Amino acid sequence: MSNPHPQIEPWLERGQSYTTMATQVFVEELRADGRPRVLDLGCLCDTNIHFLTELGCHVFVDDVLQLNTQIPKGSHATAAKDVSQFISEHDYSPNFFDGILCWNLYDHLEVEAAQRLSHIIWSLLRITGCALALLRPEGSTASNVLRYRILNRGELLYETLPLPPLQGKAYQSRDIAGLVAPLALSNSYRLKNGWREVILRK
Repeated sequence: MSNPHPQIEPWLERGQSYTTMATQVFVEELRADGRPRVLDLGCLCDTNIHFLTELGCHVFVDDVLQLNTQIPKGSHATAAKDVSQFISEHDYSPNFFDGILCWNLYDHLEVEAAQRLSHIIWSLLRITGCALALLRPEGSTASNVLRYRILNRGELLYETLPLPPLQGKAYQSRDIAGLVAPLALSNSYRLKNGWREVILRK
């Protein structure tokens, strides 16, 4: 498979690439809009901004997990408080975004904080918009912080960052619908690596 962005090749040695189904759906949804607005809640990634900009998107980035990078080494922090800070510090209008990238933010949130995040996403999405989220394999105890680089529409690079671990949470498949409500679980894909990708809608 040819790589449309040669500048990202050095990153291939810092992670593992996997096929993605949900990213393809997400991209096709964005292409249906003239100048879609996209909010990326993941770790800052220049290649993702480039990829989305090339699609004609107006990209907003709010690295929610970045607020946890100064925690003491060896401790396991939770991102729940930081999600609350994100809520209060940003004044986005309701129905503002065509797409929101949550990546695996839910993996670092307890149920109450995760449900609060879902309500925020529901408020920020346009009626025709969608959000993309990833969930760790059931039973996973990993708490490393990951960045997801879009290599192309069908492939993501899972890059482990040299940051202190965060609280890890692996939700069961039966819990996902309640976790993301009031968002609707539109598409769900179980990947060969055990991860689950989901597309969420109003």
